[in-house]
Order: sequence, then C-alpha cells, then structure tokens
Amino acid sequence: MSNDGVIMTPEGMGLELLESKLTGSITTQQSLCEYMDDWIMEVILGQSPRGKGGGAVAAASNEREDVRTELSQADSDLLSETINSTLLTWFCEFNGLSPCRVYRVIKKDEDLKAASETDKNVAGMGFRMTLDGVRAKYGEHWEDAAPTEVKPLKPASFAESNPAALQPDALDQLIEAEQAQWQAVMEPMVDPIRALLLDAAARGETAAQLLARLPELLAKMDADPLAESLARTAFAARLGAQAGIENA
Repeated sequence: MSNDGVIMTPEGMGLELLESKLTGSITTQQSLCEYMDDWIMEVILGQSPRGKGGGAVAAASNEREDVRTELSQADSDLLSETINSTLLTWFCEFNGLSPCRVYRVIKKDEDLKAASETDKNVAGMGFRMTLDGVRAKYGEHWEDAAPTEVKPLKPASFAESNPAALQPDALDQLIEAEQAQWQAVMEPMVDPIRALLLDAAARGETAAQLLARLPELLAKMDADPLAESLARTAFAARLGAQAGIENA
C-alpha cells in the first residue's frame, strides 16, 4: 500500500488506514525491551549498559563496579548473619563446640599496574621493598635479580704522554734539595719573632705596643743561613749549566 500497490477486497468490506504515533528514539518493541533490560541490570546489578563506550562511560563503569562490590558485600553480610544466627549456632550447640562465626570479605582485584607505579615512586624516595613484600603483592614466583656485573674501566691512554717527560731534571732536583732545608734556614729568623710574641702575650701588651717593638728584632734576626742557602743554590745551578746539564 505504501508503494502505490493494489489490493482487492470483497464487496462491502471497509478499510481504514492506521498511522504510527511513535515518537522519540524508540522505534520497535525490541529496542524498548533492550532499553528496559539495560536499566534493570544497571539498577539491580550495577552493570553498565550495552553498546556504549567512551571515557565518561568508562569512569562511570568504575563507579558501578564499586557499587557491585558493595552490593555483593552487603548480600554476603546478610547471608553470613543468617548462617551465624541459625545453622552455625545450632551446629556448635549440638556438637558441644565453642560458638564460632563466619564472614566473607569481598573486594575487587588490585590494580597491579597502579600498585607498581606507587611502589616505584616510594622507592624513589629512598625506601626498598622486601622480597616477602614483593611476593605477597605480586606472587610467589618473584626472586631477587642477579647483580649486574660492572666491568672495570681501562685507564685512558694518550698519544702525547711521555713518562720520561714527567721525571724532574737535574737542576730541578738541586733546587728542590735546597728548598727542603728551608726550616733550618728560617729558624734563626723566626725564633726572635716567636720569642717576642710569647713575651708580649705574657705582659698583656696590645697590638700597637707589639708593632712598636718589631724594629728591635732586626738586629736579632740572623739572615746568614738563608743567604748561604741561596748562594749554594745559585752556585749549583750555574755549575750544572756549565757542565752541560740540560733543563728540560
């Protein structure tokens, strides 16, 4: 009829055209039944509707999962209380046993990925989980990893290195030998200063009074050992140069 077709009816039979009055997104009885079934599952079981996805639906699904867990725990509590107050009590009394109770803990599985990220962050703060803790959380099949072998580094070698160039030459050795005697050379000059400081401290003199007495030390300071050491050093250097000792 909708495609301008032809139909034949007996004489005297009347025909009346009925027009659909459906509105909205529901088009068939099947869609209506599926819509109602989805809401029944969501309200009673906390199950997400069929054929839907996306970030918002995923977040809502996590919330409904928590609701399902709470509903399951509530039903388990009711069942446990019924068993504890009836069958279990009667069984213990009949057999002369101490009263006991049963209880079920219902919880969803732990997100191991989120737990591992948390453990990694805690380890970054300087803490370390024990092997027992790892096995309790992630399973009994875990063991300590073998330590990584660290190979010793080879000493760096440079093409321009020359061990002979690092050895001091003869003139440097002569100068260093003279400088090693600095304490014996400087003692005659330092002793008067040390004695003056001790005497000033014993008398309780001020810094100005101490400075005023410093010129008196010039006559007491013996510079001859220092002059002799410098002369010997200069003589040794000149003698080495005349003997042909090269200064590298």
